[in-house]
Amino acid sequence: MNVRSLATGSKILSDTVAPVSIAIAGTLLRLFDLFVVGVLGLAIHLIYGPSDSWIPRSEYLAAVAAGLLFSGTLFHWFGVYRGDFLFR
Repeated sequence: MNVRSLATGSKILSDTVAPVSIAIAGTLLRLFDLFVVGVLGLAIHLIYGPSDSWIPRSEYLAAVAAGLLFSGTLFHWFGVYRGDFLFR
């Protein structure tokens, strides 16, 4: 450490220090994953679902919400957002 960093109390970051908190990175990745799953679910409905479909839109949105809950739970269960997986 140099004298200036000691005087100001700042710390020089080494290569082993992660620039972003593991919790923040995991949360941002989780939100991005759920966003992608939700957008793809809605896009599939808009592409393949006819406008006069027998499935009401509210029921399909509930199915997309259930898919978001299920996929988020599976991603968490399989440890996708663990710190050792994120920062290797």
